[in-house]
Amino acid sequence: MKHRKGGHRAKKNFVIGKYGFSGVFFTITGPLLFWLLYPIGIYYALILTEAMVHVTRYLIYKYLVFTAKEGFEVNPKSYIISILPVVMANFWVATLFRNVLNRTGLALLSGCIAIFLGYALSISVYSKTK
Repeated sequence: MKHRKGGHRAKKNFVIGKYGFSGVFFTITGPLLFWLLYPIGIYYALILTEAMVHVTRYLIYKYLVFTAKEGFEVNPKSYIISILPVVMANFWVATLFRNVLNRTGLALLSGCIAIFLGYALSISVYSKTK
């Protein structure tokens, strides 16, 4: 059975669209959750935010965005490797700027890190298996 070239392009565009939507969602959700949890303490807020966001994001990547049915493989090792620099940068920024920026400033800075560093590194989250 032959596949039309347009069908492959449509599938690729659909995956890119799901990836973009999830990126926008988590870029907003992460800093917002940090902002909401900030009153319990900066590091508690950061730990809870990172854990909740990344567990949810991993599951969404694996089962909704980059599915095995579409020929992708998302595994915990590659996901952790891809997010480690972003998580470390968020802790570094929180430590460095906690006495300089208020919670809104820290949340916005975290969002910027997620946009630029997170996007660049998340390319390694998935690999084409077929």
